[in-house]
Amino acid sequence: MRKLVASICFLLGGLAVFVLGSPYYAVFPTNGNQLYYVVITVFFLGLSVALRRSPSLSRYGPSAYALFVASAATLTLSTGLLNIRVGTTDPLHALALDKLSQFLHVVPVITSLVFGASHVNATYEFAGGGVVFGIVVFVLGVVGAYSMLKTDGLLGPVLFHAGYDLVIIVPVLNS
Repeated sequence: MRKLVASICFLLGGLAVFVLGSPYYAVFPTNGNQLYYVVITVFFLGLSVALRRSPSLSRYGPSAYALFVASAATLTLSTGLLNIRVGTTDPLHALALDKLSQFLHVVPVITSLVFGASHVNATYEFAGGGVVFGIVVFVLGVVGAYSMLKTDGLLGPVLFHAGYDLVIIVPVLNS
């Protein structure tokens, strides 16, 4: 019975993100509404943290986290900060630029969220604990994703990661 309830809840969550939150059409008042995107992103983040901390419900945490990542990507996409606007009459050119713009909005966010989440339980001593450390690593992940985009490879992010790891490792070795 618990699995059925969880499945229905996650189905509703998927509808909240991908139907009610879709920025590609304006059927519902929530489509294209940035406040809605912020609210569902914060909700799914809180839900994934709460589920992760509950021993009996922790197996549902990854599903809530996936909805958080999807809603965060939609929120980022809705800002339009990286929209590429070039006057073109060629529909294929316009479609290609739109897809590139979507890639620039979504992929770095997902990469950074996964990178940050994978470091939340790091054993480093950090002011504010694992959550603050996860947020800091998320920001570093954004920089690493940007580096990967600019260098068109992994060398930039790997060197960047090694560089900020030195900031952590050198003081530990000195102590």
